[in-house]
Amino acid sequence: MAAFGLQPEQPLQVQQLGLWPENWQAFQVFRRMLTQLNVGAMGGVIGLRYEALPMVMRVCQVPRADLTEVMDCVQLMERHMVQLLADKQR
Repeated sequence: MAAFGLQPEQPLQVQQLGLWPENWQAFQVFRRMLTQLNVGAMGGVIGLRYEALPMVMRVCQVPRADLTEVMDCVQLMERHMVQLLADKQR
């Protein structure tokens, strides 16, 4: 979260982050997945550990009808996070 200028103990609100309300649930899933990072042999983050995703989706109470859309959003955020962290390491 620090990479995005956020502190874990801060209560987050949609307005603070400039998120559209329809993306809030996907962001909540992504935020909880930040403890589930795959790190490569060279020490860089290569993505999320998807085996944790079903449990996180349940904890975040994602409706079954929204699973595909939330997954797509999480993967988009993941790609941007990996690129941001790779750029910071250079």
